[in-house]
Amino acid sequence: MNPQQKPAAKPLLTVVCPQVQGIGFDVFRKWIAKGIEFAKERANGSWNGRSLVLLFQEMIVDTRWDTPHEEMVTEVEAVRKILPANVHVFFSAAQLDENGVPANMGWLVSNEGKKHQPKRTMGRGDERDIDCHYTDSKMKMLWKMRANKLENEKTHFLSFILRSGIEVECRVCADVRAEPIGFNLEKIALVAADGLPQTNIGSIALARKIMIVNDEGKCLDGTFGGGLRYKSMAVEKEKILVEKTSDFHSITILE
Repeated sequence: MNPQQKPAAKPLLTVVCPQVQGIGFDVFRKWIAKGIEFAKERANGSWNGRSLVLLFQEMIVDTRWDTPHEEMVTEVEAVRKILPANVHVFFSAAQLDENGVPANMGWLVSNEGKKHQPKRTMGRGDERDIDCHYTDSKMKMLWKMRANKLENEKTHFLSFILRSGIEVECRVCADVRAEPIGFNLEKIALVAADGLPQTNIGSIALARKIMIVNDEGKCLDGTFGGGLRYKSMAVEKEKILVEKTSDFHSITILE
């Protein structure tokens, strides 16, 4: 190597965003396997344990608002067992929480374990679906009580730590506005969304190293989600590599 030539930058994190909606868990696991192969192919055989996240869109799996939590745990455990090292999956699904309250539940899964946390902000889609499924307003009241408890306790969002020490936090759609946010340009934010208006991502995007969204649908402000969106405050443009195919959108952040 020429002494004046800089060494090639190493990938810090690759995020693959599958462009799929409303599937069962059997198909979901197949998309995970396809997404991992997609990332490895783009690495030209030099994968070497890179950090990868499969970031799905909001409400990706075809579950119900009355799906028992125990049933979801079983399905997610089956997902965990197929994941190789250094691969995380983040998605959300309709279900009941441990107390029998409807939740748009965020799940963060790796081969080392699984974490879950309910979405706090009740979006219009959540409210509409719950109204269709339940005949009284009790369930919406219980959702809001749960959200208030999480916010009052300043409960942090689901996250994991890269080998570099950088934290990757995961939120579901409108929770981009939920506290705690804080200011941390060393933290990466990932968002599973469906119709998240561009105007809603401002505060957290300004407070993170980079924010990455996989969005399914038309936003409330009339703009189109269009799969992968990102905004960065602390990553140089030449260190962000983006590729889009019909099945996958991907973004790699270089060190």
